[in-house]
Amino acid sequence: MTHWIKKNILEHQSKPFPYPLDLFEDDGYGNRALKLMPTCGELNKFYAKNFSRKSYQRIGKNLEACRRAWFCRGLLSNCRRETASILEIGSGNGQFLSACRTLLKNSSLSAVEFPNPDLSYVASNKQVECFDALEAIEMKSKSYDLIALWHVVEHMIDPWSHLIRLLPLLKPNGIIVFSAPNMFCPGVSRFPASWPWNQAPPVHLWHFGPQNLQKRLEYLFPELMINVFTRESGDANFLFDAFIYPLFFDRLPKIAKKSIRFQSGVRLCVACINEVLVNPVLRRKGFGGAEIIALLENL
Repeated sequence: MTHWIKKNILEHQSKPFPYPLDLFEDDGYGNRALKLMPTCGELNKFYAKNFSRKSYQRIGKNLEACRRAWFCRGLLSNCRRETASILEIGSGNGQFLSACRTLLKNSSLSAVEFPNPDLSYVASNKQVECFDALEAIEMKSKSYDLIALWHVVEHMIDPWSHLIRLLPLLKPNGIIVFSAPNMFCPGVSRFPASWPWNQAPPVHLWHFGPQNLQKRLEYLFPELMINVFTRESGDANFLFDAFIYPLFFDRLPKIAKKSIRFQSGVRLCVACINEVLVNPVLRRKGFGGAEIIALLENL
């Protein structure tokens, strides 16, 4: 296994990005898959040895978790669900579900992740039910309103089979939401070697483009409503959603919180600052359009 990893990483880093890469092949829809996939056992050993959970403790991870929780609350609000049953696959240290508990206080939260102390702490304090394998929840048919996989599918040997296994767990009108890096974003072409999400195999086994992913999902799930789009990481609205809103609005009197006009003014102010200061810097660094978000709705 060690020889396999070193060989593939060296080959990957010696070639320019984006494609073609000899290591990857087209799946028939334009998404790229590693030709020589590791076994599940090899992949588990690799992550057990090389993956540091300290990366989850950065403040940016917490901000991102809050933004994702706000996004999911919006999806559930569109379905008029005040409370929901949420399952996250690949929960890491549990920041997303912790943020969900703050925003969706009465919801049922579940996580599938390798056991770790940080997730156990979140689980005990935020009432999160934890499972260490997908097989442990396969009997929970039609149990979840929303299933989330944040930057997980690109690490899977066969992401499509996992999505198929998750479908029976959804309630009617339930949603699967997942995200992955966009291999066609400006950062890939402008900064081939240093683009932060261009991680050598066996870290990322798949690379996706938004239109390619849409076509593949429509082929696999013709009975579902599917929407695939990109989020400009230069569009820093998550700074408002994750940081300014909870810290600022929680201290306001109720009458101000309910004022749509007041909230719109604050949002406009943040958007202007964002456009003038944040976006130009991030775009110059090549981060625009870095994330794909896919919604699979079980109608």
